Amino acid sequence: MMISIETLQEDISRLRELKERMQRVRQVPPTLMKGTEKMGEEFAAVREIGQHVVSDDTQRALLRARDSLAEDGTDVWAVGRREKRKRTRGRSPEAYMEESRETSSSTTELPHSTEEGVRQDGLAEWARAYNSTHKNKIRIKGRTLRMTIPDVMTVYMGIGAQERVVVETIRAFGPREMTEGLGQSVYGVYRQLSQQLNSVLEEQMSLQTVVCVAEAYESVFVSRCMVCGRVVGGEGHVPGLVRRWTGRSWVVEHIGCVIGV
Repeated sequence: MMISIETLQEDISRLRELKERMQRVRQVPPTLMKGTEKMGEEFAAVREIGQHVVSDDTQRALLRARDSLAEDGTDVWAVGRREKRKRTRGRSPEAYMEESRETSSSTTELPHSTEEGVRQDGLAEWARAYNSTHKNKIRIKGRTLRMTIPDVMTVYMGIGAQERVVVETIRAFGPREMTEGLGQSVYGVYRQLSQQLNSVLEEQMSLQTVVCVAEAYESVFVSRCMVCGRVVGGEGHVPGLVRRWTGRSWVVEHIGCVIGV
């Protein structure tokens, strides 16, 4: 059945509105975790979005979009990328993401991943050697390593009791937060950063590699996102917290830009 241009335009407008509302939802959890007086407003916003999603008009637009995609096997995303490149100068975000995926797929090793891990009995000596050659400083307290990145953040790494040092947990806090590394930061940006750091932890990952990943955030508040070119994302006003190793350098991306592409 043919759909009129007016109906198609209405569907596109409605789905765009749905996308904007769903992006708004992603900002709700941090607000609820802070326990602010806006909690009631946030719950009301979630309910409103839920009503919008299940409304007849939105459901019809979603069904028509699904049916249209099923009937037309054309790579609509590829068409969008070609049109985007014609309108922009240099590499478009889509072209960049396509290239970066190809690069990352052929690069599996993180920095220092081939080095022999630090032994427990040599941890203190390794930390002293690191501190003598880096502006960042590492301190040892029991099974916790505290890595201070001046004026940026303090990272607490919980290590296991294996013969080789293995980082099992990692938490990021503001540089002036008074904490011993327990719980979580009072700031949403550091809670999200902690999630990103923990996402790279793998079984038996060397201490050197984990420290290198943490070092990649030294410029977190000034580095520009390679997708949108901005320091602070338009969604949530958060800097680029995603770090991806290309084999030569770290790529900086906003979480919203990665999800949106």
